[in-house]
Amino acid sequence: MRDDLRRIGIIDIGSNSIRLVIYDTTPEGGYKIIKECKYSARLSEKITKDGRLERRDMDSIVPVLHQFKEICSEFEVDNIRAGATAAIRNAANSTEIVACLSEASEIHIEVISGHQEAYFGFLGVINAFDVQDGFVIDIGGGSTEITLFRGRRYQQSISFPFGAVNTNLMFGHHGNWNSDQVRKLQAYVTGRLVEHDWLNSGPGLPLYGLGGTLRSLGKLDQKLRDYSLPNSHGYTLSGETIDKFMETLPSIPYEKRKDLDGLSKSRGISSSPA
Repeated sequence: MRDDLRRIGIIDIGSNSIRLVIYDTTPEGGYKIIKECKYSARLSEKITKDGRLERRDMDSIVPVLHQFKEICSEFEVDNIRAGATAAIRNAANSTEIVACLSEASEIHIEVISGHQEAYFGFLGVINAFDVQDGFVIDIGGGSTEITLFRGRRYQQSISFPFGAVNTNLMFGHHGNWNSDQVRKLQAYVTGRLVEHDWLNSGPGLPLYGLGGTLRSLGKLDQKLRDYSLPNSHGYTLSGETIDKFMETLPSIPYEKRKDLDGLSKSRGISSSPA
């Protein structure tokens, strides 16, 4: 092992899941994934009508953070960075949540802004793909970020306060959808998109998708096509395929949808037809 490697642990407290990824990094910016862990927390579903996360729900996260911290210790991690995204960022008692979790877990937790979340997604794409221009869309549980880049440089981004989990709560019924609910959801999303003219500035540009929902669609398509490589990273979904999923998935009852081969059971309910 190189003497100049630095091992870091990244904890992502998302709206749908909490993840730990441990990396070995080099001074030149190279990295290698050493360990990955995931816990399905579904925080967006636990936000009350007045926008708060109750103390009992905060407490339910603490054992997960303790476990992740122990894993980091076992892997001799040099530094832990923990960030909270939309569910906590948009909560009415966001400051209280972060203080509670940071104190109980003894891990410093930062709230990641929508702009930061979009920018981090952009950095991930340009470091993973040899591409000059395009859009990045990151569909999380409680927010969706869209970023435009040209010449491998960040141009603009927007963070919308809707994602795969909270749109189910807003428009669906326990993961089930009828045609009227689908129309209302699509009208809501379209209404927010048309407010930003720059989203129409790059017709034909490639679209790079991030997040568990898009990853699940990729895995589902791989299963349907009997794709040989069990890895959705870099997998291409055609516009026709996405249209097909938008048309067929909402009509499948949740109890059947969650058992679809390739679709994670924890994602079955969060396949919004947006």
